[in-house]
Amino acid sequence: MSQGAVTTNALYAFQADLPLDQSFFEDAAKWATIEASYREYISSLLTLAGQSATDAKAVEDVIITFQKKFANVLLTKVELMEAEVTKYNPLTYADAAKKYPLTVGLQLQAHGFNVCKGCSADKVVLYDLEFFDRAQVLLKANPMATLKTLVEFILLHVNSPQLSADFVMANRKLFEKKIKGVITQPSRERQADWFVTVVEESFKTVLSTANWLDNWTRANGLMKLSQLEAMTTFYDYFLAKANYQPVDKTLWGMLPQTVNAYERYTPRENKMRRRTLELSPQL
Repeated sequence: MSQGAVTTNALYAFQADLPLDQSFFEDAAKWATIEASYREYISSLLTLAGQSATDAKAVEDVIITFQKKFANVLLTKVELMEAEVTKYNPLTYADAAKKYPLTVGLQLQAHGFNVCKGCSADKVVLYDLEFFDRAQVLLKANPMATLKTLVEFILLHVNSPQLSADFVMANRKLFEKKIKGVITQPSRERQADWFVTVVEESFKTVLSTANWLDNWTRANGLMKLSQLEAMTTFYDYFLAKANYQPVDKTLWGMLPQTVNAYERYTPRENKMRRRTLELSPQL
């Protein structure tokens, strides 16, 4: 939703993330604890994608050197909070592509948006202009071969949890076992089935034991619960196609009346969101 026109959808662009927390690339002591595992992760993804072990090993330094420089490009937590004051910076596709050709421009073109001057009045809203200025300088200073290597690795990294079992294992070995300390990892199918079972059993227990329910309501609730069909995946819509189209107010990620201990903290906005239902007297 556009902050400048709340009745229409808008396309936003903002600071990207690194595969590891920014602090790993900035703190030498912290980097030393992860370097060997991260190098192994880089080589694993690239070899699984078809590169030779020698070629994959050769570009480890290229990727790591760039990412350490990129960590210095990212806005700090303080800068992100300061950027909230001037975070609404709409530019037409053409103007954004001209000002930031190696970041916003390439992304717009890759997703099928027309960046020709005068071809479209639609706009992309940029957060953190300081970040885009810094990123443009960094990208321009690197050869195309380096950028291609980075793009290949990032694409593999982002999609590795959804690719073949070997990619999933490489991702889990670094992020689950090394960083989070997870010893064993269940299969995705078992994990999803377990989660659904736990939720269903929890609902059933609450309905069966709640002393404030009358018998008719309890029986009706249990009957409806038995008819629920669990869905552990959902369709992925390309939301950017809704850019500057009217907002469909019937589409909610979570309904206001949903009873859930839901809260969300957004570091970049230094803001915590809670649903209004949680503030009502009965809760």
